[in-house]
Amino acid sequence: MISVRARLTAWSVAATAIFLVLFGAVTYALLLRVLQRRMDASLVATASSFEHALRVERAAGARPLESIIAEEVAELPFADTPLAVFRENGEIVAAPPQAEVARRLQTLARRGRRFVTLDRGTDDAMRVFTGPITVSGQTFIVVAARRLDEQTEFLEAVRTALLIGIPLWILCAGVLGWWFVRRTLRPVLEMSVQQRRFMTDASHELRTPVAIVRGEAEVALSKHDRGAAELRESMIVIEQESRLLSSIIEDLFLLARADAGEAVIAPSTFYLDELIAEVVRAQRTLAARKSIAIVTDLAPETTVRADERLLRRMLMNLADNAVKYTPPQGRVEVGLRRRDDALVITIANSGAAIPDDVRARIFERFYRGDAPSGDGAGLGLPIAQSIAELHGGSIDVAAGDIGNVFTVRIRSEARE
Repeated sequence: MISVRARLTAWSVAATAIFLVLFGAVTYALLLRVLQRRMDASLVATASSFEHALRVERAAGARPLESIIAEEVAELPFADTPLAVFRENGEIVAAPPQAEVARRLQTLARRGRRFVTLDRGTDDAMRVFTGPITVSGQTFIVVAARRLDEQTEFLEAVRTALLIGIPLWILCAGVLGWWFVRRTLRPVLEMSVQQRRFMTDASHELRTPVAIVRGEAEVALSKHDRGAAELRESMIVIEQESRLLSSIIEDLFLLARADAGEAVIAPSTFYLDELIAEVVRAQRTLAARKSIAIVTDLAPETTVRADERLLRRMLMNLADNAVKYTPPQGRVEVGLRRRDDALVITIANSGAAIPDDVRARIFERFYRGDAPSGDGAGLGLPIAQSIAELHGGSIDVAAGDIGNVFTVRIRSEARE
């Protein structure tokens, strides 16, 4: 199957080739037309100048008109512009010394006023103008010709340039097109790979709780003699796994909307320090089980205009992550400061520093690092990062004085 990159490059090269071929053909045709018009104008000017010279010479003396014509034809300065004069009946009055040329011009003199190209495409090609002139009441036929050697050489040079230049430019367009398409599609291809992996991971995460729910339901329905206690245990498992399923689906929905730019926030003005204090209180029970101390240093009465529901979720995810990865007897520090038009929240936890390879992937969806199997779906930090970005901010993680520090920066005024 031909790749998208190859198809786009082929279309680009084909479009470029068609354009260049048409452009070259039209340019060549216009150039040929301009050169021919200039040559025709030059031949007419030659005939007109010859007629004027005859009139001047005729007015200056009493010589026979035929001798004046012969003299003027013989004195023409350009060898590549032969000129012949004939009577209306075709009789030669004056002609070039080349007999063959004179004969051919005599044949054309009988056809009236016109332009014609003789021996087109050969070394002897000529452009010929035939027209009548009247001097002293006598009418003659003037045949002015010009060799096409220079014009032919010039046109051959143009054709050679087009025949060489167009394929080279098409080749360059193909190379540049391939490079440009590859560079342009790289983010799309990377995103496609990421989305494919995202769907695979999502399917994997959803498969386990669905299988548990289905298994418990089948067991509960298959044994009619099960007691109330056993049924209750099955229902508890089903309820817990259903909550996990709902949480994963809600997280996936939020991420999908954020990716599509559809996650519209509902901002309101509230005290961010109070929201952080509520989140910390909600984590104290879990922290107490591991004898973890949670301390806060919050700038008082720090107002923010943001989506309170989303920020609560972001803070809960970060605080839960900090407590989860803090060893027993450890410490979690939560801070809040206002810097210019931004608010900075820090959540630091004691323990071993996050390895560089883990830190580089910590905000990837479904990535859980060294988390125990079944402990979360690996969406907490990606959800937090998406919420921060929706509020014009970001989340960074770095090694701190006591372990690891997550730093959240958000605008103090959300865009509605």
